[in-house]
Amino acid sequence: MLIGSKGYIFGVVKNIYDMAVSDKFTDLFYYSSFSQTEIINNKAVSGAVNIFLQNHDSSVVSRYLTGEYFVCIFLSIGMLFALYNKVHLDIRIALILTVITSVLTGDIRLFSLFLFLLSPVLYSGFLLCVLFSYVAASLLKLSIGFEAMPSVIQLFKYINSPAYFFITGFVLGLLSYFTARLIILRFNISWGNYYPENVRSIITALGGEANIVKINFDTLTVKNVNLVNILLLDCNISGNNVLLNERDFGLIKEYL
Repeated sequence: MLIGSKGYIFGVVKNIYDMAVSDKFTDLFYYSSFSQTEIINNKAVSGAVNIFLQNHDSSVVSRYLTGEYFVCIFLSIGMLFALYNKVHLDIRIALILTVITSVLTGDIRLFSLFLFLLSPVLYSGFLLCVLFSYVAASLLKLSIGFEAMPSVIQLFKYINSPAYFFITGFVLGLLSYFTARLIILRFNISWGNYYPENVRSIITALGGEANIVKINFDTLTVKNVNLVNILLLDCNISGNNVLLNERDFGLIKEYL
């Protein structure tokens, strides 16, 4: 089997399958022998969750369960901080609500769907962080399981290495944050929208979309005029008003 004992592959496939199809794939590893079968108290116990409930120290716990805590709590919070000032208010509210849902219930599906709809490239970066979360849990042998979903209630009920867990979670949260910021900068993603290359270059030269306050009849107003790159723009600046040439202003007015 492709996944075998590779918990990190399971974590990535689980996230995609749960979001796009159903949680039946996850159940195969949580409650059947697809993950592992152990003899406990002279009984065969199959599935990561079932094994955890009988033996908290089993390696199957760190391989298949603990990583999902990092995903639901720290990765989602890291993405929240990275995206908060990059999206419109209505999208920001949806972002906050999906993160709260992920943290409190341990269900990452809404947040994953939100990221995918916002930007498939950003979601791909998130999946890379998911992979590292499962790798970290397995390498550090952090055996923190759950009964059904990795919610914060389950975390504080079963946590056994709080220092290692929160330090690792903090690092993974930073990884999530900087991965999102890098992708946003690399692909010039702004407010969850994509712009033609010539429009993106103008917006970047103006200090980014967040720096643009409003568009007037023939000028636009920016928050911080020092962020405007006059070497890349044919423009005149008066206070916080920027007068672009007719072509560039027409493009900005059309797309913003």
